[in-house]
Amino acid sequence: MGRDKAFLRLKKEMITSIQFYYPADSSFILTKKERGWWIGSEQADSLKVNNYISQLELKNATTFADNYLPGKSAEVTIQLKGKSGLLASVEAWKRTNDWALKSSWQPTIYFSSDQTGIVKSLFESKKNMLNPD
Repeated sequence: MGRDKAFLRLKKEMITSIQFYYPADSSFILTKKERGWWIGSEQADSLKVNNYISQLELKNATTFADNYLPGKSAEVTIQLKGKSGLLASVEAWKRTNDWALKSSWQPTIYFSSDQTGIVKSLFESKKNMLNPD
């Protein structure tokens, strides 16, 4: 029997905000309002936000980081919130050649990913979520 590769399981319509906690000053919060998604006072690109959220609904990770124990707080944290509070969270730690990640879906299981793997689809930038000028 194979190991459970489930990383996140969400209902996208329940998400009302996504908080991206990144190193330095690159953190931001996406908030759902009556007319679309916003980052502060700037309207986000609804198509990009919806595509991002859609791929979180049934997110799998394929590589396990067996025996990984973080020695410090996560470098990246993503919190997905709904009307009732926290729906799910993701934490990630930078390692020498990759990232170790875990989600609230399976909080005791660590996965690993290089820059082309799951981290590429999870770690969105503020700039990429905004409408192009």
